[in-house]
Amino acid sequence: MTDRVCLITGGAGGIGRAIVERMLRAGRQVVFTYVSREAEARDLEATLGDRVEAVPCDLRQPGAAEALVKDVAAKAGRLDEIVCNAAGVAEGPDGGVTEAHRDMIEVNLTAPIAMMDAARAVLPRGGAIVNISSLNAIRPPVGAAVYTATKAGLDGATAAFARELGPLGIRVNAVAPGLIERVEKPRPQEIIDMVLEETPLGRIGRPEDIAGAVAFLLSEEASFITGQVLTVAGGYRL
Repeated sequence: MTDRVCLITGGAGGIGRAIVERMLRAGRQVVFTYVSREAEARDLEATLGDRVEAVPCDLRQPGAAEALVKDVAAKAGRLDEIVCNAAGVAEGPDGGVTEAHRDMIEVNLTAPIAMMDAARAVLPRGGAIVNISSLNAIRPPVGAAVYTATKAGLDGATAAFARELGPLGIRVNAVAPGLIERVEKPRPQEIIDMVLEETPLGRIGRPEDIAGAVAFLLSEEASFITGQVLTVAGGYRL
């Protein structure tokens, strides 16, 4: 039987890399995208072997998301799963919406919508999509209005496409991470301490925590789950 093929956007580092590695362990053939992190992407591709392929894709560009889905399905001969992980972050809008905010909207919201829409033509019955949302969508911080709006919109789109694609046998869910540790640009300790005070499990998240949730939602064990946003935040602000 041909391996299931999983497409992951933004897979060169952080949460994306953890998802790539986790889905490879789950037996998938993995295709992941990158934009500016070519060195990391090629290193990951070389490290993980011939079941992983890195492809450049700038989701800010019109038509890029739809073309990505169609091209991966055509080249691999099938496409079974999609993880929309690529995202941009820009502070504000203090003083107005900038070009960076518009790019963020394209990557965080427009591209996943386009990919979910394109998926109906290529994913088989039993296919699944997972969007990476954010706890910000329901607990917005100050200074991140546009980012928050993109993630809240993604939650809404997740539910809408779950209804649209459900009759085709395609499930659509999302994972909403809380504060996740990162190697690059470590978070200020005062931010970590503030979050820990309101987190019952007493730690911040790891990229592997998100990857595990994604793997579950893509698996057969979640075959009767769709339209849900799974919060992975250690109980933050329960």
